[in-house]
Amino acid sequence: MAGGWLVKIIAALGLATVGMVGYVAAGAWMAAYGRPSADARAIEARLLALPSSPVPIATLRPQEDWDIVCRLDPYSFPSRVLPRYLGKPLRGYRYDPRDEWIDENWNGLAFIDDGSRVVHVLTLPNKTIGHLEGERCISRTDGKVGLARIEAQNSTFLQIEFSK
Repeated sequence: MAGGWLVKIIAALGLATVGMVGYVAAGAWMAAYGRPSADARAIEARLLALPSSPVPIATLRPQEDWDIVCRLDPYSFPSRVLPRYLGKPLRGYRYDPRDEWIDENWNGLAFIDDGSRVVHVLTLPNKTIGHLEGERCISRTDGKVGLARIEAQNSTFLQIEFSK
């Protein structure tokens, strides 16, 4: 009889361990693949609706004030890479939302408003749009953006291309 209880306790502990591993894995998945903000989802929808021929970049955020947009890669920290991309310090600029690491499965767009000294960073999951390519930073006045469908051997993926 005592051996039966021991087996049940070991089985319960094993089941609890498996459950805990699943819980931790789900948390890690949500961190890497969580939902983007409503603003980021709106930009993603505008990007997906782009034609293949380049259009003015201002069409992405026509109502908002911004001067330059920069593309951010996974594994980057906006406040560290943007001064290097722009060739100027961004002291006194406020990050909205706060300045955060762009994780492995995400791309980012940083819309920079020099007048109000705000950097608005949008993170986009790279599940739908695989890559952001082309010019690193482009101005609102002369920048262009287009959607490219890249045919690979086993699938098709989408890429956003920035140009002047």
